[in-house]
Amino acid sequence: MIKNPDIFQSSVLQLSEIETIKKNKWDLAYKTTGNVVDIFIDDTIQHISWLQLTLWYSPDTILSLTWCFSQWAYEILSSDNQSTIISINQFTTIDPTQSIVIIPFSWDMNQILVEEASAILPDTTIQPLAIWSLSEKTTH
Repeated sequence: MIKNPDIFQSSVLQLSEIETIKKNKWDLAYKTTGNVVDIFIDDTIQHISWLQLTLWYSPDTILSLTWCFSQWAYEILSSDNQSTIISINQFTTIDPTQSIVIIPFSWDMNQILVEEASAILPDTTIQPLAIWSLSEKTTH
């Protein structure tokens, strides 16, 4: 069953990518395919109540981000010509096989970087998450 209705706009994790995420103990991984950036979460990150992502991009080529797709409710806390902060705060069950966030773009994909991610655990501890790009290197 497809839980993410926008899955047809997103990429799919290959088995080798899932293995890479687990082997390197990354909490989040992202990749660009076509005109979207997909952000995936490892299945070891199951019990969180809030997630905040900070995306950075080149101010020369990217306009501010005003919307995205998510498996859950989200809020764009801030967005300008260099960065966007997205908060996701109504988690139910996490499905690591599908994107937790899909961000559509119409510019050079090598210009985006998911720089920072933090989660709030059930005991209200804030935990920084390890992030890595499964795509080619970014240019900034």
